[in-house]
Amino acid sequence: MSKSSISVQNNPSLEDILADDEKVLWSGAPDFGKKLYEMAQTERVLGIGFAIGSVAMLSSLPFVSTKMGGWTIAAWVYGAVIVVFFFALFAMAFDRQFVLSNQAYFVTDRRSIVLRLGRNWRLASRIYVVSCPHAKAFTYAVRRNHPYGCLRVGTLLDKDLVQPFGFGLAQPGQPFLHGRTLVPVEFENIREADYVRSLILAAMPKERVD
Repeated sequence: MSKSSISVQNNPSLEDILADDEKVLWSGAPDFGKKLYEMAQTERVLGIGFAIGSVAMLSSLPFVSTKMGGWTIAAWVYGAVIVVFFFALFAMAFDRQFVLSNQAYFVTDRRSIVLRLGRNWRLASRIYVVSCPHAKAFTYAVRRNHPYGCLRVGTLLDKDLVQPFGFGLAQPGQPFLHGRTLVPVEFENIREADYVRSLILAAMPKERVD
């Protein structure tokens, strides 16, 4: 597990975050998922499930008894459930869009950095700086996502991800449960996932030979 950490700052410049002799090798941001209709894999699966469930419910209406207003009650109940389905998908899409639209990624000669714009309980802007030092023991796996890959650069404990209104690094498009102890830190949906991985591996500190 990488020794990742989060710090919170008030609108810092990049120079405030980096050490004096630290060099930026690459910078970027999510290339997909920042628009509501750019659904992640988890969202698409749930959307298909909701659609199948809605069709199944509506298909059963002709078989509902019309006695004592049974058909009308069933129609109202089915309609309410479908509306709930729709708003659940919309909430997930909004959450994902908000998180990914406020992230920036950096690779330096020492670490991988995720910057996340957020707000505190007073609604004041804050910058969450997620720092993941390069570690030879870490795998830096690329998760194949549509249409671009997601590069895992570290892991964090859940307690470090508590952010205002629940909008943190974690969002419904990621394939993991929020209740797990460790949460992956990823450069999400970037075109250059494989290239950035090779860049990080090349930036690893070299073994000293005496």
